[in-house]
Amino acid sequence: MAWVLLFLAGLLEVAWAVGLKYTDGFTRPWPTAATLVAMIGSVVLLALAVRTLPLGTAYAVWTGVGTVGTAAVGILLFGDALTIGRIAGIGLIVAAVILLVSFGSVLAMGLPILSAILGVGVATGLIALLAEAARLSPPGGL
Repeated sequence: MAWVLLFLAGLLEVAWAVGLKYTDGFTRPWPTAATLVAMIGSVVLLALAVRTLPLGTAYAVWTGVGTVGTAAVGILLFGDALTIGRIAGIGLIVAAVILLVSFGSVLAMGLPILSAILGVGVATGLIALLAEAARLSPPGGL
């Protein structure tokens, strides 16, 4: 259950990071409120997860999900560049989280390893689709 809470916390981290784009410097009330709720929810779920998970591992997974998820949303929704450097950076973050989870919590390896492998597979597929979409897009972008 702690891993589920941690993953949800990571998704809320993506939500609040994206929400920052819509707050316009915290000048728009409703996007600001939604962003603050996502921030609080993310930290609360992280706090619940670290009751049973190692702190360093949980924090790395939380920030990893947030970083990779926010980068993917930036590429998909905001037209952030899909460069080799960005792909490599995302891959290194995923690899680092997998290593930390694998060797940092050997007793709880089952679910984290499976979800990490699944995450790498999904991220690889998403990157391939984005690369194909970028290559096939008409001049001037999507």
